[in-house]
Amino acid sequence: MVSFVRGIGKGHTALEIFSKHLNSPPPMTAANYGKLFKWQHAASKAVATESMKATESMKAAAQDVLKEGRDCAVSFDGCQHWENADKNSDKYLRWKADHKCSSNHVGSAGAMESVGALRIFTRSETTRDLRYTKYLGDGDSSSFKTVSESKPYEDVDIEKLECVGHIQKRVWHSSSKSS
Repeated sequence: MVSFVRGIGKGHTALEIFSKHLNSPPPMTAANYGKLFKWQHAASKAVATESMKATESMKAAAQDVLKEGRDCAVSFDGCQHWENADKNSDKYLRWKADHKCSSNHVGSAGAMESVGALRIFTRSETTRDLRYTKYLGDGDSSSFKTVSESKPYEDVDIEKLECVGHIQKRVWHSSSKSS
């Protein structure tokens, strides 16, 4: 059940509500939920790390697909889901009750996005044995500039790609404002 509610982006409170709607006994306590979540998170992270590290045989087979067998694209989107939300709505209050923020950044959301993107790029070789050489972003952030200027891979320039959906959204918003 922990995997289920985390998979849909919810937490213990949602599990309690779900149990009530099913007219079933209440779920485990919030403390036990937290312990199970931490265990599942650690196990998932270990599996993900191992599965993302390319073995020598996988690298050899991928040479014709990926330059040097480890260059790939990465996607970033810095939109802040709850930034403009009604802070008194039930949906927001339920999210806030379940949300465990581990952010240690103080400042603008754009600066936080840049810091996070830079961190992901600078440790990609050591944690994933990958180089993110193509950056797919929302087009309205400073993250690409921060990453490309930092030169995380000394001899590689990062290529900027733009999401068609974000471009269409910006064009739609600008055209609807001018009409």
